[in-house]
Amino acid sequence: MLVVVTGEFGRTPKISFDRSTGAGDASAPAGTLQPGRDHWPRAFSNIWAGGGIQTGGIIGATDKRGEE
Repeated sequence: MLVVVTGEFGRTPKISFDRSTGAGDASAPAGTLQPGRDHWPRAFSNIWAGGGIQTGGIIGATDKRGEE
C-alpha cells in the first residue's frame, strides 16, 4: 500500500489583508478586511510512504526562503 499526502499549494508565512467580496458562503460582508495568506504555486510538499518506494529521497528544491 502506498500512502500519499499532498496539498494544492504552498502558502506564504506572511499574513496579508484583503477586502472580502462577500460572494462565498463563508465570506464576511463585502468590504470587510480579512486576513489570509498568498499562494506559492511553485513550492509545496508531498509525503509518500509505503509501496516499496525508496526512502529518504528529495526531488527538486526551493530557494533558501522556500518561495521559488
